[in-house]
Amino acid sequence: MNGALEKDKNLLGNFKIEDAIAAMYKSLTAEHLVKALTTIRERMQEGGHLVVAVKPGNEQGLELRTVSTPDGQNWFAAFTCMEEEIKKKQEYVSGFTAEIEKLLTLTLNSEEVVGIIVNPWEKPLKLTKEHIRLIVGGQA
Repeated sequence: MNGALEKDKNLLGNFKIEDAIAAMYKSLTAEHLVKALTTIRERMQEGGHLVVAVKPGNEQGLELRTVSTPDGQNWFAAFTCMEEEIKKKQEYVSGFTAEIEKLLTLTLNSEEVVGIIVNPWEKPLKLTKEHIRLIVGGQA
């Protein structure tokens, strides 16, 4: 993970993810979901990053911030840009960038979350572990 800057070159291509999510919200079809998953895989292959919120944690230092959905499930929160991350700060957190591939792998190996929510505040994209396996495995 690297310190995030608003103009971080690793975030520049994330408009593609935002566009895919926007298209998905215009027409909630399986085709648009597949396009969003494929776009995330492409950004991963390009070495792209997402912004993750961190907070002071246990003895290891920092923890990734999670968000809870109304059904009580916990998800890692990830953002396509710093502007998305700062839309709703409920507590003191800092934003850092993380390689998409490493974040997906971390999520698959975490028992505390069911997946990642990309841009959780407005038009969220919930990536379940099943979706993440498709992205990482190239099957989307």
